Parts: sequence; C-alpha cells; structure tokens
Amino acid sequence: MLAYCTKGDASTTKMLVPHSYKFEDCTRALVEFVISDEQAFKVVEGDGFCKLLHQLELRFTIPSRFTIARDCYNLYLDEMRKLKDFMKKSCARVCLTTDTWTSCHNLNYMCLTAHFIDNDWMLQKRILNFCLVKNHKGETIAKAVEKCLMAWEIEKVFTLTVDNASSNDTTVAQLKRRLRSWKGLVCDGDFIHIRCCAHILNLVVGDGLKKLHKSISSIRDAVRYVRSSPARLQKFKTFVQEENIDSKCGLCLDVQTRWNSTYMMLARVEKFQKVFERMEDEDEGYKLYFRDDNNKDDSKRPPTTDDWENAQNFIQFLGVFYDVTCNLSGSQYVTSCGCFHEIVSVQSELMKWSKCDYSCLQNMACDMMSKYDKYWEKPNNINPLILIVVVLDPRYKLEYVAWNFEDLYNEDMKTLMVEKIQDTMSRLYEFYTRESNNSTDQDDNMDSLQSGVEDINGRGVKSASQIRLHQWKKQKKEKK
Repeated sequence: MLAYCTKGDASTTKMLVPHSYKFEDCTRALVEFVISDEQAFKVVEGDGFCKLLHQLELRFTIPSRFTIARDCYNLYLDEMRKLKDFMKKSCARVCLTTDTWTSCHNLNYMCLTAHFIDNDWMLQKRILNFCLVKNHKGETIAKAVEKCLMAWEIEKVFTLTVDNASSNDTTVAQLKRRLRSWKGLVCDGDFIHIRCCAHILNLVVGDGLKKLHKSISSIRDAVRYVRSSPARLQKFKTFVQEENIDSKCGLCLDVQTRWNSTYMMLARVEKFQKVFERMEDEDEGYKLYFRDDNNKDDSKRPPTTDDWENAQNFIQFLGVFYDVTCNLSGSQYVTSCGCFHEIVSVQSELMKWSKCDYSCLQNMACDMMSKYDKYWEKPNNINPLILIVVVLDPRYKLEYVAWNFEDLYNEDMKTLMVEKIQDTMSRLYEFYTRESNNSTDQDDNMDSLQSGVEDINGRGVKSASQIRLHQWKKQKKEKK
C-alpha cells in the first residue's frame, strides 16, 4: 500500500512512500495528540472522532479513555527517564526557579523550572514539576521542591530564584539545609538565594502607579467606550480611515493591576489622538457617554489636549521600565549577565525623572525611588553573583562595577563592595579547584580569573548600560 508523506514544512514536495500499519505507532500518535492538543481523555470515545479514525484506518482499534490515560502516564515516565539520562550526562549543576499562585478556583499551584548549560554550551530549560500544593507557606514549598529534586535525582543546585514573598526566605533556608546534607551546594549555599529582579521591578513600578493620573483614567474611559460594542468599534475604524492614520494595531484596554498593560494601552491609543478629537466633535454617542446622568461627580470626561500630552510623557516614562522588564524576563537566553546593568539603569532613570519639571512624573518617580531603595539601597541585598558576571565580562571588568558603585553609593561603600566581590571570586575559585581533577587547568583558570579582576577592556556594548559605559570612558579620558 502506498501513501503520501510530507516531510519538512508545508512547501516541501510530497513523497510517495510505502505504508505499513502498526498498532503501537497509531496508539503513540493518538496519545501525543491528546497531550499536545490538550484534549480530554474522553475525546477518544466521541462518535465523530471514532468515525474519523475508522475512515482513516479500519484496522486500528480505538482504545478507551482509561487506556489513553494510562498510556499518557506511561509516556510521561518514558520521557522522564530520557530527560534524567540527558541531565546525568550533560548537566553538572542546575539553577532552579520556582513560583506559586492561586487559581480562580482557589487552588494553590507550584511550578519548578531548571536551567542549565549542557556539554555543547547550550542553554537548556526544563519544567521539572507543575503540581498542587496545600498552601503558600515556606515549609510547604520547600518540601515540594525537595520531593521533586529527589524524584529527578538532582543533588547539585547552584541558585534558587524566587519572588520577594517573605515565605520564600523560609523556603530557601530549609532547602539549603537539605542540600547541604546532600553536599550539593556551592560555597555552603551562601549565594543560592536569587531575588527575581523582574518581580522587584514590577513592585517598584506598581507602587508608583497607585496614584494614577486623571489623564490615564479619561483615556481609559474613551477606550472602554470604543470597545464596548461592535457598532462603536466600526465607527471608530471609519474615523481612522478618514484621518488617514496608517496603523494596523487596534485599541487595547488595560488591566489596572498590571502596569505593563497600562503602558501598552497608552502606547497604542496615542496614535489615534486625532480620531478621538474628531469623535468628540461628530459622534453623538461619544458625547452622551460622558454626559451620563450618573456622572454627577464629573469623574468621567473625554481626554483633553493636556491629557494627550500627559499620556506621551507617561509612555516615555513607562517605556524604559517596560524594556527592562522584557530584557529580564527572557527565557531563551541568559539574563544574569544583564541584571546589574538594568538595576543601575533603572536607578539612573528614577533619579532623572525625580528632578524633572513635570510634577506628576516627579512625584511618581519619588514614590518609585523609595520602593527601589527598599530592595537595592543596601549593597548586601544584591547577590554577589550578579556582580561577578559583569566582572568576568571582558567589556566591563571590576573597574566598571566599582565606578557604578561610586556613582550609587559613597567611597567607603564602594571599597567595601569591591573587597566583597574579590573575596567571593576567591571563594568560588577555591571551590571549583577542589571540584576539578585536572591540575593543569587550575593554573590557567586562576590566570583567567585574576585578569578578570584586574584588566580593563572597553569593547563595544549592546545593553541597557551603553550610555553609562560611555560616561565611564569619558570620565577616564578626562582624568588622564
């Protein structure tokens, strides 16, 4: 029997190949269909689905939903064994990330993700567990993480990244004690606790936006009017065409608890300022919407010219933090090497906006600065590993980090932090020297680390710290 088989993408030429029926292959394909397309197990017992498969292959006996459920679990065990073997061969040490949340059904969930570099120096990301937990207490989370590590036979952990909930301090402390007994920590686990920089930034910006400006509220009401019915949206599109605005993106309404959605709403609606001004002149429904009898306190009003000007300032202000959040939230590349740059860049932006002439943004920046200082004002709050990755980067080295500390803190604090970085690097070198079996490479690694501390190489930079690096070089030339 011959059948067409397509290999590659849809544009690939179909090939005529001999077809052979195998029950195991059909069952495996059915199981993968249920898993990958997130279908319910009972889909295999539906009349339409059974008719379709019988039409495609009469010889295939469709299993029951209980058999499919069992086969899905067996497939999970097979893939788990494969991943275990892969991690044993290609993973020396893992970095863990965990988070918990509560669903709309009041169920508590926890997700545990492992990041590691394989033997080919490729970044790998694997979700190790996604499970229900009783509560969000630190002891409960620690036991769930420990149970997962034992199931995956993982003992060597480098870091654990968590958000800033107070319960996570208990989680890290309890997990550190367990890993210490397994002898799987680096430097006795002094650097295992990584606070999620993206989460801190979200708290900082969220605190600044608690006192939302009236301009944002008026623009939000205007967007809500357009999106409230298909007829209003169609009329809005007509005005867009009449104003010759070439933009394919539509309006989006923000979620007030998510500041990045507010930024996205303003970034999109700002392009349609002329359209809303025209609606205020020609659209009677738009006028009546803001003349509602229930609007006695004048809380709803159409956006004015000043509101649009304020929105442009908000976009410029929030855009910086939106870009930083995107950089820190990447999952397909290493983000640790950019954390320190982003932390410093955020502080520079807040200091600049706190001294601006625009009172609304000035007050907002001051509120955000107080929240920023809560997490980053004390250098001890910064994990030294975030600093060491910058020192080992040949574009920056130790002198660049010291210059930033001099800009952020006083001279005594800068000296203290430089000594802390040097001490941490020495401890890491001594640890990995004991771990290494090749005495010849030890001397080469020592020379490499020493050059990382002492030498300066100012090559091109592609990061959020590009401006600060330029300022640093400029100051060095002026001193010479």
